[in-house]
Amino acid sequence: MSTILLPLAKGFEEVEAVALIDVLRRG
Repeated sequence: MSTILLPLAKGFEEVEAVALIDVLRRG
């Protein structure tokens, strides 16, 4: 599981940041 998440985590950081901002704006 970690082997799959490691490569995804690097590319997901940008998406996660945008999603976090979206959540903060809604909240």
